[in-house]
Amino acid sequence: MNQGQAYANGHNIGRYWMIKDGNGEYTQGYYHIPKDWLKGEGEENVLVLGETLGASDPSVTICTTEYVSN
Repeated sequence: MNQGQAYANGHNIGRYWMIKDGNGEYTQGYYHIPKDWLKGEGEENVLVLGETLGASDPSVTICTTEYVSN
């Protein structure tokens, strides 16, 4: 994951790219997805990452979180 576009359920989240700060840490770690863009309980959300450079950094991970309403 070097640079590209990110989409959540067909909505464009924005561009992403791998940029390090002066300490060698990546500066983009989190993206905000508006609640209205997420599907309801029992439905699956889809995240699409459109990579434009074709190379991957094996240290990059994608975290998933499950929210359960009361």
